[in-house]
Amino acid sequence: MGLNNTTALGRNQQFIIQPDQSSDTYPTFNQPDNTASNPPAELTILTSSMSYEQERKNRADVSQTRDYFERISGNKTVTWACESHLLIPDLSSSANRPDWHWLMQNAMGQAASSGSGPYVWTYSLTQGQDDSTPLTLLRELNGVLAESVWGAMCEEMTISVAQGDEPKLAFNGVASDYAITGTTTVSDGSLAAGDTIVTVADGYAVTPNSIIKIGSDTGAGNKGFKVTSISGNDITFTPGLSDPVAVTNGDAVVPFFDSDIDKSAATLVNGIQGQLDLGSVTDLEVNSFTVTVKNNFKPINEAFKATVQDMIPGRRDITGEIVVTGRKDRIELITRRYAFQTDRNMVARFGGNSSGDEKLTITIAKPEFDFSEVTIPEAEEVTVTLPFTALATTDTATDAISIAVTSVS
Repeated sequence: MGLNNTTALGRNQQFIIQPDQSSDTYPTFNQPDNTASNPPAELTILTSSMSYEQERKNRADVSQTRDYFERISGNKTVTWACESHLLIPDLSSSANRPDWHWLMQNAMGQAASSGSGPYVWTYSLTQGQDDSTPLTLLRELNGVLAESVWGAMCEEMTISVAQGDEPKLAFNGVASDYAITGTTTVSDGSLAAGDTIVTVADGYAVTPNSIIKIGSDTGAGNKGFKVTSISGNDITFTPGLSDPVAVTNGDAVVPFFDSDIDKSAATLVNGIQGQLDLGSVTDLEVNSFTVTVKNNFKPINEAFKATVQDMIPGRRDITGEIVVTGRKDRIELITRRYAFQTDRNMVARFGGNSSGDEKLTITIAKPEFDFSEVTIPEAEEVTVTLPFTALATTDTATDAISIAVTSVS
């Protein structure tokens, strides 16, 4: 019961994105650090998930019983996902960027800033194997529960909008490993400044790479303590306890993240401002628009390792669809598919076009529309779904899709 015991609540969730640093090797757990060259950001989310599984195989050699009596551990599988509104900060300052910046850079491969008040962040495709920056993703729920995954790579990124609904961003992917953190209490009456081991009531409450607060001590730089190992109810952590000691027997040990992590003020882009242009057709009236970039990462599992040790990007799939009403001037969109036409680019703008508005623009250089059924209801209007595949203009180009965000000057 929430009145008797604090309950983890989704509405209190903090979702932290900590990118790897240039010197890191994959896979690396990165504790959120505001002073790092690649600092963390807090993502304002709608939903999120983190999933951990480890293969357990039944031992099936000969025995005198029909029942299995032992299981064997295999590889770990870690996945994650999150969804948010399309939020864009005021980009009149070079210090500002979207809170989803590192997720988009990971999905696309490259992010570059240009201009000067307003600045433009452009996310574009690359062909390199190591262009995307791996991520440590962490979520914490009101001091009751925390989870983290690291070596996270974005398998799919989707941007969508439909009939007045606000645009949404969705990311999902794979990761190397996972940690979970609960709560316990200190069971140690002889702590001193600099100690890196503390006895707790329940050592199972934490795992290696848990980030915790011990009593009122939040560690050096307010970053918390990172658990490095557990032996029974003794947990080892870094850095050592602060001086003077702010921990006593019976104090709570809880999940923790620095409250100073950047959470930029941003404008929520609504679904009633913007337009879609298709070649010479300006402001094509659509019921919905969706585009997805899929990276097809191949996780590399090695012998003597339970976790993924590397990721290799595969062929990239960029697909989407637009849905239009079956007006007579839109029927040619259907008939053009028979000729496999790719002569018209597609530009989708999310947000207003007046001074001070924030906007996101998606440019698809060479969409080829695929076939689908024309939906004819019993009495209402006909709708036409137009799925498409985004192609590069040449075999060396990276222009299949680009995404730019800016503030309108």
